[in-house]
Amino acid sequence: MHVVRVRDLSPAETHAVLARARSSHFPTAEPLDPEVSLQVWNLVGGRLSFLSKLAKQKDILEAARLKVESEKRSEERRVGKERPR
Repeated sequence: MHVVRVRDLSPAETHAVLARARSSHFPTAEPLDPEVSLQVWNLVGGRLSFLSKLAKQKDILEAARLKVESEKRSEERRVGKERPR
């Protein structure tokens, strides 16, 4: 058995990945602002699986916020602390 170590991306790597992915998904859109990339990184970190899903969304920052809320609700349900909406 082989162990493959995968690390989270840095903020600079996150921007490069998001900018490249967004330019392929939205070729006519303006380039991604590095400040937006940093805000996304602050919300979800540099996990590539999250970033690849977020890059496909038109409003990437809102999608990141929704992802955080979704993960938070999921974790609260898992530990039995779900709050009523």
